[in-house]
Amino acid sequence: MSKLRGINVNNNIQIECDKKSVSISALKNGVQLALLDCQSIKNKDAYVKDLMDNYELDALLLTETWLQGDDVTWCLQSQLNQNGTKLDHCDRKDRPGGGIGLVYRDNSKVKLIKHDILRTFEYAIWKLVSGNICFHIIGIYRPPYSEKHRWTVNHFIDEITEFLTDVLPSIKNPIIMGDFNIHIDDESDAEACIFADIMNALGFIQHVTFSTQRHGHILDHIYTEVGSTISIASCCEDVFVSDHCLIRIFMNIPREDICQKRITFRKTNDLPLEEISRELSMSLKSSSTDGMVQEFENNVTAVLDKFAPVKSKIVTVRRKKPWFTREIAQQKHTVRRRERIFRKFKENHQLIALKKERNRYNWMIKQAKNVIISAKIIHAKGDSKQLYRIFKTITGDTQSNPFPEGRSHEQLAEEFANLFMDKTIRIRESLKHIHKYTPNPTEAPKLDKFTSLTTAEIRNIVNSMKTKHANHAAKNPT
Repeated sequence: MSKLRGINVNNNIQIECDKKSVSISALKNGVQLALLDCQSIKNKDAYVKDLMDNYELDALLLTETWLQGDDVTWCLQSQLNQNGTKLDHCDRKDRPGGGIGLVYRDNSKVKLIKHDILRTFEYAIWKLVSGNICFHIIGIYRPPYSEKHRWTVNHFIDEITEFLTDVLPSIKNPIIMGDFNIHIDDESDAEACIFADIMNALGFIQHVTFSTQRHGHILDHIYTEVGSTISIASCCEDVFVSDHCLIRIFMNIPREDICQKRITFRKTNDLPLEEISRELSMSLKSSSTDGMVQEFENNVTAVLDKFAPVKSKIVTVRRKKPWFTREIAQQKHTVRRRERIFRKFKENHQLIALKKERNRYNWMIKQAKNVIISAKIIHAKGDSKQLYRIFKTITGDTQSNPFPEGRSHEQLAEEFANLFMDKTIRIRESLKHIHKYTPNPTEAPKLDKFTSLTTAEIRNIVNSMKTKHANHAAKNPT
């Protein structure tokens, strides 16, 4: 840990931790985020920078930074904008307090999409890319009710509901996090209960289950969408940097199933055709047909080994995408070629050409995906199970194992058998006191006379039957 302001780090002692308390940054295939209501970042930037490095955070959302529009110079010289991290800040212009910022690694793919200050809260939306997964962080800060901020929780609920309804359709894998100043853990708070019901109705799960302020209550919330590609593996509290504690979350990011294999090939693009022709012009010495064929194959192999020897390399094999056509692959090669040219010469017209080809590549992928998915949905028309499977495939929602863990198949079978036997006994016991129903005797009609039907009458009966699928293209039965 570097030297902190007003703190003698030499007094620190090393504490041996058990395996359960190991930092979650040791986990693989995931992203570690954090949330902190810092209440002025100016006097805490060095300490927050140390937290960022020690916990190996990928991104840290800050609320109540208390930065103004004239703090640009401080932001550029801050510890958070040096040595591998960047600070992206949205200040409250012409207003004291508030402010939202995101600290992230300088090698990360992060883009600020939108930020604004509404009546009851301020927000900022960042887009982050990790591997083949894209997700969005929606930072929220809602000031508490005061003489200068006369907006209640009910006003906030109305405004954020309208905001999320407008924003969510245009973003992927949203993570809503920030200081809401709502006691979400207080069941006697009617407004907090209404807000929790609204977020549940919008399809969000709240992950913070511990007090985030020194005086108690959960004021800082973290929400993810039900059925999202990403999932929160852990959410834990940490040090109190201000009146609020640092909240760390670890997200599981599904990785694409890939493997590597070794392939062999020959480079045949620039072969000396005249020399190869002279090498192959020699007459064959064998008299039999099989011998001549074998001799010719040996000569061709020897010539190829001379001018285009066999080479090998290790390639990455990914699962084939149905929309990744030959035309899209060629466009991808064009984009890579334009990128290499721009990196080499760094001319402005080359950058324009690269953006043009890249935009065309993205457009081609979107169009191909739309065609493939639309065709699958049309083909599954009328089959709800098939439609549900297609939806699960598109959203990446995989069903977890519903059976209890840590038990053998025999033990599970025995428990299920006992369950059903007990249930059957209980049902029989509950039916003992019920009067046995005896239906009134009725005479069943006797079928003693039959008449033959014509082919046209049979066809009319078959055509009038309701089928499971709305497909009337089937031929009439003979």
